[in-house]
Amino acid sequence: MGDRVLALLRHGEGATPGQVVRRFFESWRTVLVKTDCQAGCAIAAVANARLEHPELGARAASVFVAWERELGERLVVAGMPHAKASSAAALILASVEGALILCRARKEMAPFDAVRDALMDFVGP
Repeated sequence: MGDRVLALLRHGEGATPGQVVRRFFESWRTVLVKTDCQAGCAIAAVANARLEHPELGARAASVFVAWERELGERLVVAGMPHAKASSAAALILASVEGALILCRARKEMAPFDAVRDALMDFVGP
């Protein structure tokens, strides 16, 4: 799962920051729609078990760090200043993970789309 998301992030050189965000969200949106809002992030599930399985929690943390770094790099390549890209990447990742949880709990896409739209406004076109 970690490698698949990294591959997705690396695809699409020359994108704008908004396109980077849209592509990341749309890949997760497809999963939610196909599963009627039942699927979530497997890495988050592993991270939630950190107390019982510290070694798995550490692996989950390393996957999240890799995703955040790659998001930041994609945003820089897309023209976002490095200082903003680092914090934007953390915001984007945390927002996607939170939106996935809300969608699963509510069994609807509205939170996901609202978070995506807010982040699109934040990063620009």
